[in-house]
Amino acid sequence: NSVHVFESPIDLMSWLTIYGRTNAVALCGLYDGPLETYLRENPHLKQIDLCLDADGPGHTAAEQMRLKYVQRGYAVSIHTPPRGKDWNEYLQLRQKCRSRER
Repeated sequence: NSVHVFESPIDLMSWLTIYGRTNAVALCGLYDGPLETYLRENPHLKQIDLCLDADGPGHTAAEQMRLKYVQRGYAVSIHTPPRGKDWNEYLQLRQKCRSRER
């Protein structure tokens, strides 16, 4: 019942590498047109998980989208990577840590 939203395809693929399958869409920037299309084509979705970059533009866009889609009746949450500026950087940092542990 949810969709994960990413700024870029590489961040989406990084998330999938870490956490596995999910409904997901890459915006290819901060324009939410691809999300609008995805929601229109999947009207059963009720939850939006915004997984945008952990930088100024990403935070601003996530908050604007959160407000927009909450007003439309969606449950919206914001997920930023625990470390790094985006999900791909987090995946790389995570893999480096695991390599050192071996």
